[in-house]
Amino acid sequence: MKKAYKEKKMRSKYHVLILGSILISLNVFSQNSSSTTIKQVSIESLNDSAKVDSLNKLFLEFEFVDGKKAKAYLDQALTLAKKINYQKGIAATITFYGYYSEDKGDYLKALENYTNALEIYRLMKDQQGMANSNNYIGIIHFDLGNYPEALKNYFLALKIKESLNDKNGSADVYNNIGLIYSSQDDYKKALEHYNKSLKIYQEQDNKSGLALSYNNLGIIYRADGNYQKALNNYFSSLKIDQSIGNVRGVASSYNNIGNVYSDLKEYKKSQEYLLKSLKVRQEIGDRVGISGSYINLGDMFMKQKNFHEAEKYFLSAKKMMEESANKEYLREIYKALTTLDSAKGDFKSSYKNMRMYVLYRDSLDNEETRRKTIQSQMAYDFGKKEAVAAAAYKKELEKQNALADVKSRKQSVIITFAACSLFIVLLFVAYVLRSLRITRRQKSLIQEQKDLVEAQKHVVEMQKHLVEEHRQAVIDSITYARRIQLSQFPTEQYISRNLMRLKNRKSKEI
Repeated sequence: MKKAYKEKKMRSKYHVLILGSILISLNVFSQNSSSTTIKQVSIESLNDSAKVDSLNKLFLEFEFVDGKKAKAYLDQALTLAKKINYQKGIAATITFYGYYSEDKGDYLKALENYTNALEIYRLMKDQQGMANSNNYIGIIHFDLGNYPEALKNYFLALKIKESLNDKNGSADVYNNIGLIYSSQDDYKKALEHYNKSLKIYQEQDNKSGLALSYNNLGIIYRADGNYQKALNNYFSSLKIDQSIGNVRGVASSYNNIGNVYSDLKEYKKSQEYLLKSLKVRQEIGDRVGISGSYINLGDMFMKQKNFHEAEKYFLSAKKMMEESANKEYLREIYKALTTLDSAKGDFKSSYKNMRMYVLYRDSLDNEETRRKTIQSQMAYDFGKKEAVAAAAYKKELEKQNALADVKSRKQSVIITFAACSLFIVLLFVAYVLRSLRITRRQKSLIQEQKDLVEAQKHVVEMQKHLVEEHRQAVIDSITYARRIQLSQFPTEQYISRNLMRLKNRKSKEI
């Protein structure tokens, strides 16, 4: 049946980054050497954040081996992560709680967990975490039959992953988008997205991704009636999954191969592969996968008109899917029960089941759903065109900026040269002005010295004049005094005359 791929789709999310940007692919769930490696590490010797990461890895190891133990590891991880406020660890653990709920078929709880993880990643501005959460949320909406919401979240995830250049992550989302178109029987669109995914996986040499793409391509070829191509792709997927130890992938390939053989009416081969698939799924506790195997086994037995066996498997599948409210599976189950009751001649029960089938079919695939799906595709295509236009504008802007930068650099050189020239001129002018100032200062100093000399000369002359005047005054004074003296003493003539008189007198007396 067409829905046999579902369990494969659900774990396309395994190809995304969860812990410390480590790629967790499908083969981490097999019991291989990674389990031994983890168990050899003493968790107690690690720091608290590393303990959280290790406990989450242990959950992945035991997810399909011992669900109870796996859940216990998550509980421990979440308690410790909250205690140390390790936000990335909290988000990763809540995401794994989503895995756990999804494994149990509790899609509403899984949706709650993935949404909570998304909010934490948003607060952290963790783009990869946001993309992964959007992808998981899309998967749950797909499981619940809400295709527009599934597609919206897938496109959100794809946009981020492409911006991060996450090739493998983008391929995973392309696969999931292809599943929506496949579910609506739009095989052309589905094939387009599957081939995009396949091309990327081949370029990246992503083994688990290649297995997933081959599986989904097989679904398209089977739906188109090209059974040989379908088998070729399914066996290619099986070979890869076996080589990498992907147990769930192996179960899916067995299931899909059994469906093709059922279409070809090779019922012995069909039963062989379908029972192989059921056994693996029961061993790993894959409830959704088990339900799918029940539906396909019931379909095979109904083709052989073994209505008793067919009804047994259909009712077992119905019981399991009613607990999880999986609309896709319930649609297929009621469709199968309608055909079965009609073949048995139980038309009353057939009509009742037919009404339920129509109810689920219309809720999953109606005109409004298709319209919203197309709107989402158009919104994404428009967004891509805007992104291309924005990139072209950005490129042109960068070109213009580069030209402007070159022009600016040239202008800067010219301005620098002019500035340097001006600076040199200013230096020269400053030098000349300085020289003039020095010259003027020197002339001023010389003039001042000359004036000083002149002043000193004048002072000397004044002093000389004063000395001369003083000397003359002294001379005049002496002359004056002498004259006075001369005026007071008898003159020589007077004395001579008087001496002569006296001499004459004596002569007379004698």
